[in-house]
Amino acid sequence: GLVTFRDGRVTFHDYGGLVDLAEFDPAYLDQTGPLLK
Repeated sequence: GLVTFRDGRVTFHDYGGLVDLAEFDPAYLDQTGPLLK
């Protein structure tokens, strides 16, 4: 129930649940962080 894939589209029903499931850490996307140094 987190996402639906239909007709070439993805619908996110529970973004927070998906973030938790993937153990996603948005801090690594910080443009001033280590990825761009």
